[in-house]
Amino acid sequence: MKEMIRKSKIIRKLAKMRGSVRHDSGKCVYCGACAGTCQMKAIEVRRKERELTIDHDLCVRCGCCVKKCPVSALRIAR
Repeated sequence: MKEMIRKSKIIRKLAKMRGSVRHDSGKCVYCGACAGTCQMKAIEVRRKERELTIDHDLCVRCGCCVKKCPVSALRIAR
């Protein structure tokens, strides 16, 4: 268990060096495709409120959400 926690901390440190995921609310259609593909469950989409939240502490900047977004509303900013 300690080894898994240590690896998780290392992965998060490396991820932060890659930048952070940014959301363009002007392009977003709030479809939830990004949240559905995020294995870390770092993205929450509230369709009715037209809100998207990214938990940057959970996000490992893998880019899956960026690739999945049908309108290119997400990007990784360095």
